[in-house]
Amino acid sequence: MILALSSLVLPAAAMASGLPSGWDVWTDSGAFTITSDAAPDAGGRPASAVVVGWPAYTDSQTGWAGTVSMTLQLPAGGGARFEVDVADDCPGPTVGYHFATIAVDGSKVWDRDVGGASSGPERVSVDLPRAGETVEVVLGLEERQAVSNYPVRVWFIGPRLVTSDGAIELLPAPAVDGDEALPPDRPIRSAPVRGRAWTSRARVCGVWAVTQWDSVVNAEERAPWLAEEFGLDTIIFLPPESHNTLVGEQHRLTEEQFAAALRTYREAGFRILIYSSLTHLGHGPEWMDGTLARDRPGWLQRGPEGETLNLWGSDWLCPNTGALVYSLERTRRLVRAYEPDGVMLDCHSFHHTQNGMSCYCDGCQAAFREYLSERFGRHVLGRPTRYTRIPKAQGPLYALWLHWRNRVWAHVTERLRRELRRTQPGLVLLSNTQYLYQSPALAQDGEYLHEDVVLSESRGMSMPLMVAKLMLGRALAGGRPIWNYLGTFREDDLTRLLDPETVSWNVSTAYACGTRPWVVYYGFFEHPDDAVNADALSRLGTTLVWHNAHDPADRSLRPYAPILSVMSIASRNARNNALIPPGFIELRRRGVAAWLIEEEHVTRKALAGARVVVIEEGSSLSHAAAQRIAKWVRSGGRLIAASGTGAYDELGRLRSRGSMAAALGIEAYGRAPLQIGRGTAESLQGYGSTDELVEALGE
Repeated sequence: MILALSSLVLPAAAMASGLPSGWDVWTDSGAFTITSDAAPDAGGRPASAVVVGWPAYTDSQTGWAGTVSMTLQLPAGGGARFEVDVADDCPGPTVGYHFATIAVDGSKVWDRDVGGASSGPERVSVDLPRAGETVEVVLGLEERQAVSNYPVRVWFIGPRLVTSDGAIELLPAPAVDGDEALPPDRPIRSAPVRGRAWTSRARVCGVWAVTQWDSVVNAEERAPWLAEEFGLDTIIFLPPESHNTLVGEQHRLTEEQFAAALRTYREAGFRILIYSSLTHLGHGPEWMDGTLARDRPGWLQRGPEGETLNLWGSDWLCPNTGALVYSLERTRRLVRAYEPDGVMLDCHSFHHTQNGMSCYCDGCQAAFREYLSERFGRHVLGRPTRYTRIPKAQGPLYALWLHWRNRVWAHVTERLRRELRRTQPGLVLLSNTQYLYQSPALAQDGEYLHEDVVLSESRGMSMPLMVAKLMLGRALAGGRPIWNYLGTFREDDLTRLLDPETVSWNVSTAYACGTRPWVVYYGFFEHPDDAVNADALSRLGTTLVWHNAHDPADRSLRPYAPILSVMSIASRNARNNALIPPGFIELRRRGVAAWLIEEEHVTRKALAGARVVVIEEGSSLSHAAAQRIAKWVRSGGRLIAASGTGAYDELGRLRSRGSMAAALGIEAYGRAPLQIGRGTAESLQGYGSTDELVEALGE
């Protein structure tokens, strides 16, 4: 379709059902998604956008593309150019697959890999010199390599034709619906943290399957060896009924053997943790053999099409069913039987199936409606609450469901902690959280402030990424101790340790980041005559013992962080922002003292020691956090923020002005620093790349 400049009329109502007239769509596969949306432009102002995307769990082929195009009639006087701001929602480092592209009359004039760099928005300007002629402008997403599970969306924001007479917007004005404040959530009270005196100094040994059998049947030898040679003082066991489902008959344990081992480890100075779970009953026999799935199908987590979630033995259970009380009573029985110092809950989360995230079971449908009714009343987002069902497509209600899923596990964790303390008042409770998980699928973000220790597994990571992850854990934990499950063993052969250097830096990185090591009992006994394994085991022992003798916890050290990098759970959930900003990783890698802070923990005290605050990934930054940061800027701080900071509310709805710009009292960001009180604010887009930002801050 040819669009003459004198007759550009695009009805705003057309955007509600898709692209307006004048835009043509072409794709190599029906899997490409092409929609309209609203997004902040490079200056932070709301604008309309065309969005081209590729879904998760979908195979592509090299060379495929999804495109939108418009044919424009250029003015006779010449001097026209096409402008558009390009952004994407790919927060990860994986490069070489998806590319955003712009072509004019079949010739590619611009492209950008969506992986490995800032997600924008980046302003692109293309000269159109052919006066009086027609040109076809094509915006697209191109597959340079095939993918199988690499979802992405690319926004082409505010496309316009710029002439000597001004700019002609090629999309209508956006709908802005994010200024309406949501009713407040009811707070979830948190019980006091228990056991901090020992959990903040713990050195943990984790056993599993055959390694648990060895640690139990040889307890008289192993307990003093682990304590003296490695300095370990805490150990986690599966109860025999669970352990026996994971091993062959020759490695099963009796209750008598287990009770004797617990006495031996306690005599050697060990604290005892017991392994449990709601989702899989800690591998209890009635879960592992499928009895619960057959007898209680209503207790199972369900995907969007009603499918179950089968991981690690059988179908996962849902906390919004009778499985909650069933698992609570089972765990209470374990606490009474073994009197542990703490309970670790594994896989304490929702997850996802091949069709999407869980959970869509009847229990969740009813509980979600109850939540909506309590918070919003009879209507929510323009629809009757009583008839609302969990959505399958992304949008404000979907974002609200993601938020509620996190509240579910926060409630469950808090209830279990309080109920188990009625049986054993000093009990410590923690869950195995994957706080670096980029997708919101697990719904664990609410748990951290309702447990006594924050634990996560760190395996197969480079040192810079592990440092960044542990900094993220500290940003989320609210001052709670962090336990770091170390990847000291080979993934292809769990009976062997990695090389001595890798084993050593795994341990040292945990201590350097102010966290406690969780050492897995793999490779300790299986190959006593293997020289490589023996060297690694020796290095593991000497490294642990050295750090125990020079423990930072003994020195009352306070971290120095002149640069604070703000991360936002709400922005990850609503807009798929990266949890760890790419600039932060580079700053730490280059030795610059930077620290992560989650927006909920941005306080006057936290900001007091900072010289620079950087916000790379905060598209749904709250008004409250923005106000606190703006007050710090006015008192003399330096802020570097993405132009779209706070452009959306927590449901992903576009605001008329971003929360950060509103708090600073500006309409939009410029490329030059703006004087705000005694401080300055500048746009992240003023730096052409992450490297340029890091170089400037490193000075």
